[in-house]
This record gives sequence, structure tokens and C-alpha cells, in this order.
Amino acid sequence: MGRRSGRAAGDPPPSGRRARARGGGGPGAGGEATAAALVARLRAGDAALPWAPATRALRGRLAFAHRLDPDRWPAVDDEALLADADRWLAPLLASDRCLPWPGSTCDALLGRVDPTVVHELDRLAPTSFTAVDGRAIEIAYDDGEPRARARPQRLFGLTRHPTVGGRAQVPVVLELLSPADRPIQVTADLPGFWAGSWSAVRKDLAGRYPKHPWPTDPATASPPAARPRRGPGPGAGGRAGGRGADHPLSGVARGRSWSGRF
Repeated sequence: MGRRSGRAAGDPPPSGRRARARGGGGPGAGGEATAAALVARLRAGDAALPWAPATRALRGRLAFAHRLDPDRWPAVDDEALLADADRWLAPLLASDRCLPWPGSTCDALLGRVDPTVVHELDRLAPTSFTAVDGRAIEIAYDDGEPRARARPQRLFGLTRHPTVGGRAQVPVVLELLSPADRPIQVTADLPGFWAGSWSAVRKDLAGRYPKHPWPTDPATASPPAARPRRGPGPGAGGRAGGRGADHPLSGVARGRSWSGRF
């Protein structure tokens, strides 16, 4: 398959040339046969579908929603997705669209959810929580558990531990980082950390990082102002607009066998 001009992950498919999987991929019997063969390889363990970051993130959020209410939210573990692949994955592979990009794969995963509840995902499994200064702190749902990483300075002023899951109020596990972004503490009780372990952390790190604030009472302190960051250079992250290795079917697009974890 010849090289085509790339696009950023998550962008909509180009309206002109279309990339197709090996051995066909258009609508009709040919595309359906190719899709069926690829799904069969997945089930046999001879291939695996790599997940783009956006798709992995959505899968984690759906796993968390399933943990909260398995009757309303379908499972998204490997076994469940393979068992259901004929319904959610095969049509995507057999379509005449471009090879599945992160947006289309996310749509396919959401298509497995009852449309009357899918709108609740942002409430149950938000992608971030808001600090006192209004900045968003990202939440990841690896293995279906909500976690966030942040320096304690960004959490100054918070007197309640962040939770997700709506009324279930599941605590977000916080991994607190030093100014060098090294882990210093893991907590699911931020007020308890402020009142307890913070004094020892403050004593240990204030001398090593004197340019950073270490108040005696972080629950009443304000987060420091955000520092502007330089953007990546023109050559950072590989070729601009190119399809990254995390593209859901990057291996197929390049004529290689599938790799990665499904």
C-alpha cells in the first residue's frame, strides 16, 4: 500500500482518497469477508487491536461506568469486546470509510451502550475535576479506577476530596508529585492528607524546592499562578500531521500484521 499524506489522530477522514485494509475493505461481500477474517484472527489470538490514547481513555471510563451499574453499562473487557465484535467492530472494518481512526472507534464503543443512558457518561466518569483556580486536572480511568496526578500546589484550597460516579461519590485516587514530578504520596483523602502527612512532606521538600510554595495550611492557601509553557518545536512528535503508532489500525494501514493489546 502506497504512502498517503497523514492527518492528526482524531481528525475526520479525508474526503478524497481512502485508505483500506489489506485484502479489500470496501462495502459489500469483499469488505465483509475481510472484516470477518480480521475478527476471526482476533478471537484466535493471532492478532490484537492497538488502542489509540483517546480510545483507551474512553474504554476506561466505560469500564468504570460498568463497575457502578453493570445492568445499564456493558462490559468492555477483552472477553466482552471479542464476543461482541461482530456487532461493533466488524461493521467498522467493512465500511467504505478510512481505516478506523480514534473518533470512529470511540463512536463504535459508544454504540454498544443504550442510547438512553450514554449521555450520563460525562456525569459519572468526567475527564477532569476543577481546582480552586478554575484549572482542570485530568482524570484517568486505567483499569476502571479513577486516578489523577498533580503537584500538591495545584490542589491548594481544596477542602473536599474530588469524587466521581455521581451519587456514588467514588474518590479519585490522587498521586501527588514533587516539583520534579516524582511521586511523593498517594491519597484518597485530601483533607486528611492536609491535616496529617502534609507537615512531613512540607518539611522534607521545602528546603529542596524553595522556589515553590509550602504553606503550613494548604487547605486555605491559593494555587500559584500557572506558568506559561513553550510549545513543542517544529520537529517534535514526529512528522506533523502524520498518523502515529497509536492509530487504531496503524499496523494494518502499513501492510503489517496487527500488534499491541486488544
